[in-house]
Amino acid sequence: MIRKATLSALLIAWLPAVTHGDIDRDDPSAYGIGILTCPYATFMLSAACFNDLSWLREPVDVYEEPRDDATVVGSILDPDEELQGWQPFHFRSSNNTVTELGIVEVGYEEKAVVIYEQTESWLRTGQGWLNKRDVRLDANTVFLTWDTVFGYQMTGILEDGKPYVGWFYPLADQVLYDSPEGDAMGSIQNVSVDGRRPELLVLNRQGDWIEVTVDTLGTTCNSQHTEPDGPTGWIRLTSDRGNPLVYWYTRGC
Repeated sequence: MIRKATLSALLIAWLPAVTHGDIDRDDPSAYGIGILTCPYATFMLSAACFNDLSWLREPVDVYEEPRDDATVVGSILDPDEELQGWQPFHFRSSNNTVTELGIVEVGYEEKAVVIYEQTESWLRTGQGWLNKRDVRLDANTVFLTWDTVFGYQMTGILEDGKPYVGWFYPLADQVLYDSPEGDAMGSIQNVSVDGRRPELLVLNRQGDWIEVTVDTLGTTCNSQHTEPDGPTGWIRLTSDRGNPLVYWYTRGC
């Protein structure tokens, strides 16, 4: 068993050192309604699919509104196709100001563009609208809602008949229920007074609800090494607007 002091030191080294282009990790709405990324089954296996995002090899127009005749407010392009991993997409405005597009880590140093709204033909980033045609949604690039992402993330975990230990944590304070839509049992704080996050051992899922056992110690992935000390109950997986209310440790335990 890894000693807690050693584990904490390792985890500090594992956490992203780059903050540019990152979102507010404590605000569920900052995660949007989904992500623009590789096919999920691929990025779970390796980083290879990120090399195949063909729409990153040339500028993609960003529009002020979701229509073809709208004003182009800028473009996005990965800054260097030779660089990989936790690296921001750049947004170049129409006056040539360069900023960083909102992204989120979805695997070990693998990025995805946060999407805040979609229509039949358009996706909205934090800087404006992308035409789905321009980002070439195909075998190499997909838009996934958070509900779909969690479906992939938990596939096989629950089917194995054992909890997915020590990977999930809350993004917001939540009420803990005795059953989906049932009676409140108490609450889970996103971050405790000493700055720790509780960890959630996922036991079951019913629609937009997950059954969890809470580990209040909150030392990243501690639950993999000790028995959780908190209650078991049900919480919401996503908000009414589709924002995620929990997340997983993308760099493992």
